[in-house]
Amino acid sequence: MNGDRPARFLILIEDDFELMGDGSGDVAALQQRPAQALMDAAGECGATLTFMVDVAQQLAFYRHEDPWLRGQRQLWDDTVRQMLQRGFDVQLHLHPQWLGARFRDGVFVLDERWNLGTYAPAEQRQLVDEAIRYLVKLLKPIEPSYRVVAFKAGSWGLQPSAPLLETLAGAGIRVVMGVREGMRIPGLGVDYTHLNEPRLPYHPDLSDVTRRAVRSNPLVVLPLQPYAPAPLALAELAAGTMARGLRRTTGRGWVDPEAGKRRFVLSHRPYRTHLKLGEQPFSYLRRSFDQTLERLSGLDQDRIPVVIESHTKQLGDQGDTAHRFLAYVAGRPDVEFGTLSSYVTELDRGEGIVQVGR
Repeated sequence: MNGDRPARFLILIEDDFELMGDGSGDVAALQQRPAQALMDAAGECGATLTFMVDVAQQLAFYRHEDPWLRGQRQLWDDTVRQMLQRGFDVQLHLHPQWLGARFRDGVFVLDERWNLGTYAPAEQRQLVDEAIRYLVKLLKPIEPSYRVVAFKAGSWGLQPSAPLLETLAGAGIRVVMGVREGMRIPGLGVDYTHLNEPRLPYHPDLSDVTRRAVRSNPLVVLPLQPYAPAPLALAELAAGTMARGLRRTTGRGWVDPEAGKRRFVLSHRPYRTHLKLGEQPFSYLRRSFDQTLERLSGLDQDRIPVVIESHTKQLGDQGDTAHRFLAYVAGRPDVEFGTLSSYVTELDRGEGIVQVGR
């Protein structure tokens, strides 16, 4: 920050704290250890972030009795408590395929519907309400003022938008994330190709998350910042992707509905993605961040939230890269780090511009 004047860019890193989409993996390897490393790196760089924790996973763990699961859910609880104790934010992430999960011979078999918008309204309300109650019960003893105010859609799925957005607003959610200009995943029923506000916060039409509302409402959508890599950056990203085998199959006998999103397809349209922190090399992280902020600098706004999507499960041995990138971001004079809770506090004070109108 420059004196008492807020920085031009508010950097909001949101980490999706989850297992694999097909239910595979364990809490220690994919969640607890990389989350500890990320918190250590952020603390050393003076950064903060919001962990978006997949409570649907934890609720599924409690629906089955097994010695291994008891240890897993205890480790999950302990890690999430520690996030808040160390000064990080904790908010809600939900992968609905955990609803009705079956546990057989030590392996979870999940539903093939990964988009919460495709579930019945009663199922949506029950999952959202139960998940919020779980987080409040877990974290209020640590921080009495704790509130669940932000939601990140599992697999970016917010369509059909009604009645899901009404459910979120009714549950006290203020900030919704998951949309990005140009994102289209046919296997999930996700199509944000006609998003009419790709860069700035906006009040959504409660019947269609891709459209700005005519007037303000309780919800604010924070879009993921779109990024179309130039040839050099795209080569860096593709090399990192292939080196780490990101084009994996689930191994569960059915097709991963997100698979189409991960393919690099040559066409007349540029490949589009968004700001991420995970398996990407540092050179790509720096390049994508700088180019995105340069593009946003042309907007006539004094303060612009910039969301960076992180996936703890992807960090693995990338802790040094994450530390290097956070230190690089922290070194820019035009940025400051925030959390989704602190952003909601700004909104409550009437600060920041939220777009309305069509």
